[in-house]
Amino acid sequence: MDHTEHAPEGVKKSFRVYLCHRRAEHLTRAEFQSIWETQHAPVVQEFAKAIGCHKYVQLKMTEHPNPLGAGIAMSRHWLAIAIVSLFAGKRPPEHESDILSHTAREYDVVDELWFESEDVLRETIESAEGMAALTAITDDCRDKTKTTSVVAGAGFEFLRPVASYPSLKVMFCLRRKREMSRDAMQDYWLRRHGPFAQTLKPQLKFHGYEQLHTLPDEALAEYAEAFGNNQPTPFDGMASLRYSTELELGELFVHPSFQSANAKLAKDELNFVDGQECIVVFGYQHLVFG
Repeated sequence: MDHTEHAPEGVKKSFRVYLCHRRAEHLTRAEFQSIWETQHAPVVQEFAKAIGCHKYVQLKMTEHPNPLGAGIAMSRHWLAIAIVSLFAGKRPPEHESDILSHTAREYDVVDELWFESEDVLRETIESAEGMAALTAITDDCRDKTKTTSVVAGAGFEFLRPVASYPSLKVMFCLRRKREMSRDAMQDYWLRRHGPFAQTLKPQLKFHGYEQLHTLPDEALAEYAEAFGNNQPTPFDGMASLRYSTELELGELFVHPSFQSANAKLAKDELNFVDGQECIVVFGYQHLVFG
């Protein structure tokens, strides 16, 4: 039984596809993001009706150096996880050396495509017109991207943000603890961690909080292929917190109450997330249409 079939009371449910892009090596981040906004976005908008997409948002990673973004990312790296584990009375995880640089583990742009339901997307990939439209969109990506990771599934808005763009979004790309099934991880995340995160809103002061739960592998594979996925290991979900600006978050980040609440979140994450496999996207989201 799919535990995400019915959202918790007061939580709005949707269906989305997230496309996590790393730019081609011949492009800078600024060049890639400019191309994505001025050239790729019109292509998606042209074929949006044909694929059943009613809303499209681009999340653009900030440029380096960005101390605030680095601070957010470091709060989920091994040393921080080890410290939280010790205070929680748990054994720290084994350190896993990362052969990739911090920058290489980031995404330059995350496309958020919203659909009325999974059935709408299913109809798209089962129709010649829909697949032709998807092919046109993915073909436009090929010479501009190095990698694309596709995540598709149910989205849950625990706190629906005020519809203002651009705004700052902190997205955590999550992988479950290795001994957990995806279903068990997502159930804990939705039923226990989500409501717990809401109780910390007075300290974290986020304007929006949402989760995206990845479909089971078999269901995901067909959608991922249709959207040009070329990465073998999907994320189990994406968590997002929303703020207005970096200045707003920066003023909060140095406050002891914020750090205390952030540590509480990290402590509860030990129950279902492999923190060393987490990738943080820190940037501004822009509404293309919807």
